[in-house]
Amino acid sequence: MPFFSSLRPQGISRIEFTDSLTHIKFKWDGKGAVLHFNRNEFERLSPEVRYFVIMHEVGHLKTMTVFSKKATLEDEEKADNYALQACLKAGMNFKSVQEVRQLYANQIK
Repeated sequence: MPFFSSLRPQGISRIEFTDSLTHIKFKWDGKGAVLHFNRNEFERLSPEVRYFVIMHEVGHLKTMTVFSKKATLEDEEKADNYALQACLKAGMNFKSVQEVRQLYANQIK
């Protein structure tokens, strides 16, 4: 699968703030992806939770099956685990994905 891996976006090329849901858009063409953040939610998040959200979306780039149309529950779990590990490497000691989800829910109220 090295050929297909070379088609995977190598990173985020642009971040856009919108009024729609936070998500990532990308093409399997080896170029960067565009990350869309819900402006109101993003502004309410702490820097640590923001980092987790960004790393979650990067986790989709790194772990999702090539040519998937929509993320599955397994894809979401992989992205969450990628983000949790990235946070730990950056010195953010979240105990679990569930802890971050709870923080996120409390902060966007």
